[in-house]
Amino acid sequence: MESEGSTMQQAGAEAMPPSKRTKVDETPEAGPGMSGLAREVAAGIIAYIREDAPGFSAIIKHRGHDFLVNEIDQSGNVVRLTTLEPPQMTTDSEAAQKAGDEAPVDIYAELAQLTNATVAENVRSMVESEGREPTQVMTEEIDDKTDRVKVHQFIRKHLGQDVTTDTEGKAIRMRSLCNVKAKDIRGGIRGRNRGDKLPVSWGDMPGQFCQFVLYKEGKDTMDAIDYICRTTRLNSRVFAYAGTKDRQAVTVQHVTAQRVIAERLTSINRPSAPIRVGNFTYVKDRLRLGDLTGNRFVIVLRDVKGCPESEVVASLESLREHGFINYYGTQRFGTGIVSTQEVGAKMLKSDWSGAVDLLLMPGEPAGQEASRHARARQHWAEHRNPAAAVKMFPHGCVAERAMLNFFGRKDSTNDKYGAIMAIPSNMRKLYVHGYQSYIWNRAATERIRRHGLDPVPGDLVAVRSQPDEDASPSDESGDRIRKVELVTAENVQQYQSKDIVLPLPGYDVRYPENDIGDFIAELMHKDGLDPKKMKKNDDFISLPGGYRTLFSMPQDLKWELLRYDDPAAPLALTDLDRLEEKEEIHSNQGAHLAIRLEMTLAAGQYATMALRELMHQDTSPAFQITLSREHQPPVNSQKNSHSEDALASADN
Repeated sequence: MESEGSTMQQAGAEAMPPSKRTKVDETPEAGPGMSGLAREVAAGIIAYIREDAPGFSAIIKHRGHDFLVNEIDQSGNVVRLTTLEPPQMTTDSEAAQKAGDEAPVDIYAELAQLTNATVAENVRSMVESEGREPTQVMTEEIDDKTDRVKVHQFIRKHLGQDVTTDTEGKAIRMRSLCNVKAKDIRGGIRGRNRGDKLPVSWGDMPGQFCQFVLYKEGKDTMDAIDYICRTTRLNSRVFAYAGTKDRQAVTVQHVTAQRVIAERLTSINRPSAPIRVGNFTYVKDRLRLGDLTGNRFVIVLRDVKGCPESEVVASLESLREHGFINYYGTQRFGTGIVSTQEVGAKMLKSDWSGAVDLLLMPGEPAGQEASRHARARQHWAEHRNPAAAVKMFPHGCVAERAMLNFFGRKDSTNDKYGAIMAIPSNMRKLYVHGYQSYIWNRAATERIRRHGLDPVPGDLVAVRSQPDEDASPSDESGDRIRKVELVTAENVQQYQSKDIVLPLPGYDVRYPENDIGDFIAELMHKDGLDPKKMKKNDDFISLPGGYRTLFSMPQDLKWELLRYDDPAAPLALTDLDRLEEKEEIHSNQGAHLAIRLEMTLAAGQYATMALRELMHQDTSPAFQITLSREHQPPVNSQKNSHSEDALASADN
């Protein structure tokens, strides 16, 4: 059975269930302090839009190929891998004809005039031998700086794909790019291999950035880039992307590489490789973080049971019509023993010692005492030996190892602020943003508990950027909301549920002017923080804040109900499967029921929260692992890969 939903129109988006005081479970009393994995209730994830839905049981991500994510670019196009071939490039003669030249430039004759005949002939030999003989060429000393500049510019223009230059004293050294490491190249092609040829100079190219589609399995984006760098001997600084994609999903996204030829990257496409690259083109600008509008998901929910098929369809139709509460998913709050928001609260108070202790000192819940992480913490508490402790912490404990290495270099454990600053910048931000997200989730639950789903006086509503405005990339909320208005008794009828926003605490936001604003203040005061005093001396904890819509509407939602017998049967096609011309399964025969669900979510929205609203079921990895084991996949089937970040988000 298949149902296809079109992109939500304004009228459809406005239709919400009748306003009511939504029934929710008990709100957690604790502040941000949590031990163990962040759970839904502890993260403030409690309410539902449709509280009376019966719900059903299903397995999320039984196979790795059950969760597919394709990035959506700024033009609204879904990024797809459709070819692995490099682009056809313009030849030297074609480029010359386009420029109106009657004949190619005699490069070496002109170089001889700028230097001398011996230098020109040696450069020719170096280029033709791909740097084997000679490996470099030195000019005589050139006293006039203007003349030296002319040589540099000439080489860059005519031989920039093969040769790089630098100045030694008053002489110029010319080296083959085949013999130069990427990090040492200035202005040339990064990472030339012998045999790689660029038919035209970069000045003749459509752009100096090679944009390509990255398809990956079992790696997050940073791991995939590292794999490319190790395979091609390129520097990671060459690459840029719009957002990081999850490790435990099959994902497709755009990447740009500065002055790298496509042929160099195609060497990655081996049958056993965990990634593929393709759809190459040359563009003028590199990608920046936030240069995307969302993600397209294809999700397979297996072993659906617990209610009749008619109720399953009703739940799907409700999700399409009403959407879901735009909670930050549990993966936002970390997968470690200590939740990110707990550490973030300490950092926002400038309690550096408290933050260090949370990350390094014991405090595991029951059952965790024997873990390697726990043993490392206990060793640190007993011995305070940075060199010994850093060897005990797993390599994945980036923050802990960074602080311990800092203590080791200083030969002291007194500088707690310095230890925190030794943590990579992006990771430090994750902690404080985690606290913002925690406050937002708690406020969202309380807003729905007290006032239901419709706007009420004192709420904030979004004033969205117009299409012709130069909107900046999405902020931490994932929304492009720069202005808000206050709902009053006089204008409340002008707004719908889709307009309501809640603030992420910061110094440049407005708070609701009703009891929800008071609730946010009280909640933060319990943690020793004031929502109106978020301007700090340290940049990374001085947060401007932002706004996030209370409800989210999946776009272009469609689904198909499938029947199957083999728990490991492939029920969704990846881009690579489609390249190999595999056929998609459409089956109504089998002992088990599955849903193949497709939807588009904006950047910053969590697919797991949409699934939670759909199923009214625990989406946590631990619970999903239990269901997956009960489904009894064959021994030789693909290994299950449930983890906190396996339940992917569109948080990019």
